[in-house]
Amino acid sequence: MRKIILLVLSALIMSCAEKKTNQVAQSKKEINVDVKMYTALWDDFLSGNTNAISNKTFTEDIVVVTANGNIQGIEAVREFYLNYLNGFSEIDFKIIDAFGA
Repeated sequence: MRKIILLVLSALIMSCAEKKTNQVAQSKKEINVDVKMYTALWDDFLSGNTNAISNKTFTEDIVVVTANGNIQGIEAVREFYLNYLNGFSEIDFKIIDAFGA
């Protein structure tokens, strides 16, 4: 009887570990897709297409957190980043780290 219980518990533990591994792999895959999408979006914006920041690429209630207060809404976010685009002739944004779950 002990062997059966031990076998069932071992199977359950292995099943849970495999499920967690699959979830981590799926999360990493989703993060990579998101990073590619955001990289393409910012490259488009920085090349001069300021309409890249729109309700097609962001939700209407977008919030950018800054040290000087939050920037809320698509128009405000577009204007915020447009200042960088206009202020720096050789601007280069790079995503150096991303996280998510």
